[in-house]
Amino acid sequence: MESSLNKFEAIAHSLGQNIATERKKLRLTQKQLSAGICSQSMISNIEKGNYVPNAILLTEICQKLGISVDNSLLSTYYEISEYNGFNKKVELLCNNHQYEELIDYMDSSRIIDTLFRSEDLQTFYYYYGCGTYQITKDSTSALRYLNMALKFTYSNRKENLTGLEVLIFSAINFIETKSSRTKSLKNFEIAMNAISKNKVLMPDKNLSIVFYQYAMALLHQKNFNKSIEILQAGVQWTTEHDSNFMLSDFFFLLTQEYDAIEDTQHARESETNYQVISKIFHQKVNKSI
Repeated sequence: MESSLNKFEAIAHSLGQNIATERKKLRLTQKQLSAGICSQSMISNIEKGNYVPNAILLTEICQKLGISVDNSLLSTYYEISEYNGFNKKVELLCNNHQYEELIDYMDSSRIIDTLFRSEDLQTFYYYYGCGTYQITKDSTSALRYLNMALKFTYSNRKENLTGLEVLIFSAINFIETKSSRTKSLKNFEIAMNAISKNKVLMPDKNLSIVFYQYAMALLHQKNFNKSIEILQAGVQWTTEHDSNFMLSDFFFLLTQEYDAIEDTQHARESETNYQVISKIFHQKVNKSI
C-alpha cells in the first residue's frame, strides 16, 4: 500500500510541476488559469501535487493551456490506476459476451472497495451495467448503473468526450430503445457526433460498438436503410483505424438488414463476409437480435 501511495504522490507531483511550467510559459497567473474553471486554491493544490484533478477538470485546464490531452504531460496520469489487469479482464469478458463470468468476477474481486479515481469507478459501473442488462434484461438496474457511471466525469459543458463516455451514452440509449422506454436516439447522436467530428479523447477500437448499437436500435425501429448506412460507416471507421473488432458482427447484422429489404445480392455478400471474418479472427458473433 505504501509503494502505491508513493507512486501516486510522485505522479501528482510531476503532473503539478508540468502544469505550472506550461502556465508560466503563457505568463498566466494561477488566478487567470483558474478563471471559469475552478478556484485559484484548486490550481495551487494541483501544482503543489496535493491534488490530482479528475478528467473533466484536467481537460479544461489543458485546453486553456493549449496542451493536447494525449501528449506526454498526461501519459503517466492515465496509467496511475493499480488495476490495469482488472480493466483489461473486464473489457475482454464483455467483448467476448461472457457476461455471467464478468459479473461473477466483479462481484468476487471486491475491487469496488478499493477504487478512488472517478475514471476507475466509471469503468466499474459501465461494465457492471452492461453485464447486468445482458444477463437479466433488467433495464431499470442497468440504466441506474450506467447513469451513475456517466456522472463520475461527464459535464454538458465538455466539448470533448472520453472514449468511455461515448460508450456509456450509446449503451444508455441502446437499453432505453430496446426496452421501449424511449424512441429518441439523442444519446446515439451525441456519441456519433463526437466520433465523426474527432471530439473523442484518445479513441480506441471499442468505439465500433457505438455503430453496432445504433444500427440495432434503428433495426428495431424498422429504419432499415438508416441502419445499413450506420453499419457501413462502422465498417469504414473500423478498418480505417486498423482494427477488425466487431467486423463480423457488422456483416452479420447487415445480412439481416438486406434480407429485410429483400436485397438478396448484398445479403449474400454480407453473409460471406461475416463467415470469413469470424473464422479468420476467431470472433464470436452475437446472433441474438
